[in-house]
Amino acid sequence: MSQSRARTLSDIAKAAGVSRMTVSLALRNHPAAARATRERIQKLAGEMGYRPSPLISALMTSVRRRRSAPQSVVLAFIVDAQSVKRPTLGEYLQGARRRAGELGFKLDVFTYGDDDGATHGDGMTAARLDSILYARGVAGVIIAPLFEPGKTLSMNWERYAVTALGYSMPAPALHRVVNHQIRGITIALERLAELGYTRPGLALDDSDDVRVFHNWLAGYLAYAHLHGKRKFPPPFITKEWNRRTFAAWFKKHRPDAVLTLKEDVLPWIKACGVSVPEDAGLAILNWEPDSGGVAGIDQDSVGVGVGAVDVTVSQIHANERGVPAQPKI
Repeated sequence: MSQSRARTLSDIAKAAGVSRMTVSLALRNHPAAARATRERIQKLAGEMGYRPSPLISALMTSVRRRRSAPQSVVLAFIVDAQSVKRPTLGEYLQGARRRAGELGFKLDVFTYGDDDGATHGDGMTAARLDSILYARGVAGVIIAPLFEPGKTLSMNWERYAVTALGYSMPAPALHRVVNHQIRGITIALERLAELGYTRPGLALDDSDDVRVFHNWLAGYLAYAHLHGKRKFPPPFITKEWNRRTFAAWFKKHRPDAVLTLKEDVLPWIKACGVSVPEDAGLAILNWEPDSGGVAGIDQDSVGVGVGAVDVTVSQIHANERGVPAQPKI
């Protein structure tokens, strides 16, 4: 049986009654071609069995990269003002700036919101921020984790290649770059077991659990299920995160190690008459250089920042804008 001839851009152009350039723009989802035209040509190309050459696509991507570098294309790193002082944010930004420079892009930081969260700083609403980014010709946007999980930014996403850091902004469903929290807590639990701890407990502020889409809780419960012969304390996840509620949980369930996010748990444990690490261990799930002598998991936030730039730039080179049909994490 003979194999049918591979379809070309010219074949599609002839069938669609448009120029070869219009087909090229449509298949690259370029905004220079009207949306209706793009959708019609993309559907027709699929019906005709068109498949792009990976070698030619790679070559053209390389050409576009060389062309874009001298123009200092701007990437926007959007920061919630209430999160500015978080050490993790500084590490995200460090990695993002380094990678942007390596790829020939300029990374600018845009801060919105006031420290108290009352307004969008200097009267800046999300719409105002959107207009500034658009006026400055920003090609790609990286959204740092929001201070309050579950919130969103109302912007014209179709203008930009967009990547979100973490899960704190659940909508719209964007491409995301995030450390693997389930794997992180699994590593912590495995290491605690190697050190002889048999009853590790998970203690989190409810907002921190929501912020990571419950991945730490999921990892903890999965590990407990797979090690069923050991008695794991029930997780302590509460909206009333304070010394009193923690002490009540700790004294009732007596974990011999605590996994948490906040170093202030250390004096809380000691206040229960327990020494660390002699009587009970303590592991921080987001260990940072200023965490002191507390052990924990380094989430490589610098690497996450690097990854965010890579994902954003790949969208720019592919002329992809807006909310993706199939977001990747």
